[in-house]
Amino acid sequence: MAYFHGRGDNNGPMGALSPTGRRMDVPFRENPRYDTRGRVIGCEMYYDQLGILTQLGDPESSKLTGAS
Repeated sequence: MAYFHGRGDNNGPMGALSPTGRRMDVPFRENPRYDTRGRVIGCEMYYDQLGILTQLGDPESSKLTGAS
């Protein structure tokens, strides 16, 4: 398992969200799967999508979180 933070500035579109110029910092967790020889054969990644959208100022996310 790997745990890390993704950090950056929103200087380009992200799906339907236009660039906001805001910063985001969100934790990620990655769970690799291995074959019998110890080679990585797949991976699952978990992260807080709502947290990203809220930090970037998505107006729809504030309806879900109560943030203004």
